[in-house]
Amino acid sequence: MRTLVRWRRDSSSIGASSIGLDIGSSAVKAVQLKETAGGYALGIWDSEPVPRGAIVDSTVLDPAAVAAAVRRVLRHEGCAGLPVAVSVSGSAAVVRRVSLPPMTAEELEEAVRWEASYQIPIPLQDVALDYQVLRREGPSSARDAMDVLLVAARRERIAGYLAVVERAGLGAVVVDVDAFAVQNTFVLNYDPAPGRCVALVNAGASLTTVSLLMGSRMLATRDLPLGGNACTEALQHELGLTFEMAEGLEAGRAVDGASREDVTDVLEAATERLMQEVAATIDAFRAVESVETVDEVFMSGGASRLPGFARSLEARLQAPVAMLDPFRVIARAGRGDSDEDPGHPSTAAVAVGLALRRAGDR
Repeated sequence: MRTLVRWRRDSSSIGASSIGLDIGSSAVKAVQLKETAGGYALGIWDSEPVPRGAIVDSTVLDPAAVAAAVRRVLRHEGCAGLPVAVSVSGSAAVVRRVSLPPMTAEELEEAVRWEASYQIPIPLQDVALDYQVLRREGPSSARDAMDVLLVAARRERIAGYLAVVERAGLGAVVVDVDAFAVQNTFVLNYDPAPGRCVALVNAGASLTTVSLLMGSRMLATRDLPLGGNACTEALQHELGLTFEMAEGLEAGRAVDGASREDVTDVLEAATERLMQEVAATIDAFRAVESVETVDEVFMSGGASRLPGFARSLEARLQAPVAMLDPFRVIARAGRGDSDEDPGHPSTAAVAVGLALRRAGDR
């Protein structure tokens, strides 16, 4: 399935290569994929930190600082002038799946706006609205009701991200949604079987995106306002530390007055709370979609590697949990011209999905 919310600029600038730019609350991640005869090869994979508080709840509060991080992450030779794809998430985007009777394309355009006025809890004049008819499988699909995915993104949040990209001297050709970017990354790398149900969990610093897929088709998605920062903040509050000291403890550095046992107890409790929220969300999806079994869970994002997260989730859902590898089928002769470690590959899930985008596709 191709992804949704589109923002068109000058389509003549589109070439064979674009950059996926994942602008998060803790870091900017960039991926460039080069098309080859056999698929894709990795051109650039890099990451740069974003100052704490520069982005809060998908709202850019310090455009200069975020634009500086974007310029640093795209300092590589050959990046100048390339189009970029960015994404929004959290309260900036609303996703709903609705069922509509079969109709023509012209009728569908009108029906979507009518349905969105009831389904989207934001005035339509304040959002960029897009939709996609989900592919149905089976011989009766042509005469059955159509499943339609509605996506609404707040215009002011989109404008904030586009302003950062422009300030960095770049041009954005696509604005996507995190959940769909991760979905595209998964489909590219794992080619899921049509009847196989998979949950995708992308856990970042301040937000965790949970999606349920049947084959390559999105059934449901939700953003949870929890992530790795919850563990850092728990250490900060429980042990009376600054945020920076708590981050140091997570990285394995010693801090006076904080024993390893205390740190372990606090982290396990915070991780357990995040796991419970994720598991409850997947259970709710299963109930609504009448899905009996989740065959596998794939995790990505920096917080996905929190101690005990995967193990606890596997026990709760009674399903195998694996790390999503965004580069599984992507040739990795190099990572670009950076000598520094950009982080664990799982943190590139959104950026890879964005790098697959082209202006005007669906």
